[in-house]
Amino acid sequence: MAKVSEGDRDAARFETRYSIARGTWRTRQSGASGFRAFQNQGGRGACGMRVLCYLLLLVCMACNKKPQTEFGRLRELADAGDVTAQFKVGNSYYFRNTKREHALGLEYLEMAAGNSHMEAQFLVRFMYDIGEGQVGRDSKKAGEYLSRAARQGHAEAQQRMILHAQFGDGVPKNPAKAFMWAVVATANGDPKAARQKRGMEGELPAAVVQEGHKMAKAFKAKRELIGQSED
Repeated sequence: MAKVSEGDRDAARFETRYSIARGTWRTRQSGASGFRAFQNQGGRGACGMRVLCYLLLLVCMACNKKPQTEFGRLRELADAGDVTAQFKVGNSYYFRNTKREHALGLEYLEMAAGNSHMEAQFLVRFMYDIGEGQVGRDSKKAGEYLSRAARQGHAEAQQRMILHAQFGDGVPKNPAKAFMWAVVATANGDPKAARQKRGMEGELPAAVVQEGHKMAKAFKAKRELIGQSED
């Protein structure tokens, strides 16, 4: 291999360092041109050249450092315990295409559900109820998550608890509790629950209806107490 001149050797070093920093000089020849241009401007000291190269490398690396994406920041918040971020990250991952992303989505959604995020609880309930994606069907887990969302005030979860409690789907069968959920969901503004409540009032024994009203009253008082303690 032919020996290169002293200037070309320095240019080669210059080119290598600049390439690492993702600059525009990609060849020894273009590096040499850059080096000679620098020499023509008065930079003849080899030591000074090395210092300049290292400074250029540091600057270029800083400039080319990829900024963190919005999703990356969101995932950092989720990993740090931010429940809203956990829900958003879980949603984003779960509805992508790969099995790994589905698994990550469920992991973050269950994390949010465990931290009392009622929308996450309701969504995870749906996954276990129908065996969505990477989740096997598990009516008991579905009932647990649905019940937790309903107890926190999720109107649709409360409405769905009517049939779950009425027929023992994932939760213990309890007609009085089914009617309680009908009363609670109706008060929470769910029109379907209001229709179910009217139908149940005509079908259930009076004692069961009375017990359901009593349970609904106790549920409301407990919710109000929780709300006051949070304030």
